[in-house]
Amino acid sequence: MAEGIGLNVWHRSPAPGSPTVLLIHGLTGTSRWWIPVISHLPASLGLVAPDMRGRGASSSLPGPYGIGTMAEDMKAVLQYLGVADATVAGYSMGAWIAAVLGNRHPEALRRIVMIDGGLRVPVDETLTEDDILDAAIGPSLQRLSARFPTRQAYYDFYREHPAFIGWWQSDLELVFDYELREIEGGLAVDANRDAVAASGRDIFVNDAIVDAGRELTVPADLLIVDHGMVGQPGGFIPEAAATAAAESNRTLGYTMLEGLNHYSVMMGPGAPHVADVIAHDRGPARP
Repeated sequence: MAEGIGLNVWHRSPAPGSPTVLLIHGLTGTSRWWIPVISHLPASLGLVAPDMRGRGASSSLPGPYGIGTMAEDMKAVLQYLGVADATVAGYSMGAWIAAVLGNRHPEALRRIVMIDGGLRVPVDETLTEDDILDAAIGPSLQRLSARFPTRQAYYDFYREHPAFIGWWQSDLELVFDYELREIEGGLAVDANRDAVAASGRDIFVNDAIVDAGRELTVPADLLIVDHGMVGQPGGFIPEAAATAAAESNRTLGYTMLEGLNHYSVMMGPGAPHVADVIAHDRGPARP
């Protein structure tokens, strides 16, 4: 646990002379979602992988649960571990947390890697905020309310998910097993609905957060994909948004990873490329 916060944090010290990477997971994920990427990272790197407030082994922590609070949590974790010059990699929700952390505390970071997140996601502006959030995070909240009779039933939920078809691997069971908790009559995802809702609101409708990646002064790489959250054509972060952000901010570069979706970029075929970008401090990529 990180002293003073209570966050559950997995930490590996770096080899002498090697940097440390802070890994921030997505909206309903946990630190274990990084396992496929970590398996491709050099063993010399220091790693810090927290369960964010309201998720995994940090699920019982109180709010507030917004992106700004979690960015300050990450600054406190780095201070506690004595890491003064971290690379921060954030996936999905974690990309917005990394961007806000970089905007508030640029002196504490070496560089940022944002994986399919951190820029404004297109929404139907004719809808109310509640309708936007229902469309954006409603499926995630439904999964948190679901009950699974066995662990295998939960693995099957993901194995049959449209975004996982064609690349599911049995070792992903280790990733998803960690986020389950036992309840009467079965199992449920160990994530706080209020935490997910508050974070989702920041990501999709909070104008102070939604485009945080455009404002970075810390060198940053953005990785985007060409398929969305259910494997459909069209990425979560549109390439047009990435292009505009890179043109307006010379510290930010982006790379389009073709043939990947919002999940396979992290836990499937994209994991080696994500690890390569994290490990090689070569400055912003240019399209």
